[in-house]
Amino acid sequence: MENESYIGRAKTVLVSREGHAVITTIIARIIEEKNSQNLIFSGSVNFDDSVKEHIRVTILPYVNEIVQSLKIPPRSFELSAVNVGVISSSDIQLSIKGFSADVSIFMSMLSAGMKLPIEQDIVYTGHIASKEGDISQVKDLEAKSKAAIIDEGISTFVYPALDIDSSLKILKPKEYENSKTAIRSCRGKIKLLDVRNTYELIKKSVTDEAIILSALNSNSFETKIEKTQNSNYELILKYFINGNNKRFWQSLEYNLLSKNVKNSHLLINAFVDYHMRINKYPVKFGEELNKLIMSLPFSVKKTSGLFPLIKKDKYIRLIQNATENAHDDISLLHNALYGKINGKHKFVDSKKIGIVADESDRLDYILEQINPDYIDLNITKPIDEARASYIIEGIQADSYDDLLNTITSFYIHIFRNTNNLQMNIDNEKFSIEALELFKNTFPKNSEFKEAISIALNGNKGGLRYIFDKITEYLKKEAGDKHVWAIINDSINPLNFELKKRLIERIINREKDRLGLDISKLRSEQYVENYVEIIIEYARSKQSLNRIFQIY
Repeated sequence: MENESYIGRAKTVLVSREGHAVITTIIARIIEEKNSQNLIFSGSVNFDDSVKEHIRVTILPYVNEIVQSLKIPPRSFELSAVNVGVISSSDIQLSIKGFSADVSIFMSMLSAGMKLPIEQDIVYTGHIASKEGDISQVKDLEAKSKAAIIDEGISTFVYPALDIDSSLKILKPKEYENSKTAIRSCRGKIKLLDVRNTYELIKKSVTDEAIILSALNSNSFETKIEKTQNSNYELILKYFINGNNKRFWQSLEYNLLSKNVKNSHLLINAFVDYHMRINKYPVKFGEELNKLIMSLPFSVKKTSGLFPLIKKDKYIRLIQNATENAHDDISLLHNALYGKINGKHKFVDSKKIGIVADESDRLDYILEQINPDYIDLNITKPIDEARASYIIEGIQADSYDDLLNTITSFYIHIFRNTNNLQMNIDNEKFSIEALELFKNTFPKNSEFKEAISIALNGNKGGLRYIFDKITEYLKKEAGDKHVWAIINDSINPLNFELKKRLIERIINREKDRLGLDISKLRSEQYVENYVEIIIEYARSKQSLNRIFQIY
């Protein structure tokens, strides 16, 4: 019996001779034939001869080119199209005569060939005209989009972008306008993804989790790829390969925070199975997993069935591939897999301030680093993103101890996802620092008591309110530390000329915003207060007017 993981499925919309638009599933099954790239067709839906030839000549070689570049053996496929309920209950005659099913055929074959999971609430339409991967416009877009909306099982409609040159060549002006109107009418009713080529198709419609499972299950997780002449094709290969380790940890974290035990186990077992097949112990696996489990809310850690993350016999087989210097990591891994969290972790500063050797570039460097836009993008945005990715089950803490445990887990999560400080800390120190952070966020005694009440009673947003306030405090703290690092590392306090020129640059850059007569502003008179000016500039350029008036 054929293994289910070798079957690819992708939905498309077929239009019958009578004008009925029908959601149809394209199924691709792997045929185990050595040294062959064969293609056979089956099922009740007929493939026209011209369509079969197009798949053989264009789509099959394109799919196998991708597959082989990822060091996966070339595939032979059995293709079929099914919608048994519709065909058996009506007189609709369904067949594939045109090329609008190309995209779903490509996706189903790629799914089977790479063991790539495809979401079944997506419907595709589009013509793949060549091996370069360009996706051309198709007819009946109006009927197809309406069919996608009507079907309750469909959430996303993928179609060729209407603003590409080929659209007007394929569609008559009236049909082109009707297609544009149809797509506009779909907005708000269904998710719309317009694509120009197969790279955009994959990037927009395939999840990171699917890519990770594919890479691990097909042994392409660490595959090295070679440069090619086809830029679209090379982008696809890079997308399937680059950043997979980061993808794995982000996908695992998302599923753990969502309490999706099944998917969490699926991911971590695929990761372990891959490394056992290649006889390699994953570098720092225990350390990274331990940090991740430590950062989870207590409510997640006690999720029924979560631990152990893998079975003991699999753990024993995995660690047989470890070297002597991995003994500490193995201990951490055991604790993480079975929910026994301990150990110390070092968070490395990933934004360490660089040293600018060339004096002529120093002013530009300083101004770039203290620019509020730069700070927002590079210093505080990662904290916002870490906050956004933190999922909590409810907005109330059960007790004061539960509140402190929850804040500690949140604090660990932020640091694990930003790595913006360097420190050695364990669970006990995390708890102490989390409490200190909580008190610093609500410094007045009355504010602190009110915050505890909010968390315990769930008013004002409960824990979400607490986390948002802590996030704002951390962002301000991170921004201020970054600016002070720039001041201390890049500005010699005895260098009067450098400080004077820096003030001049700020005045000239912000002269329109200041609303002052800059001809009366002498930069040397502000040199003594350069630190206050830099800090205010970094926090908000809007306050500079007041600063220059004061000094």
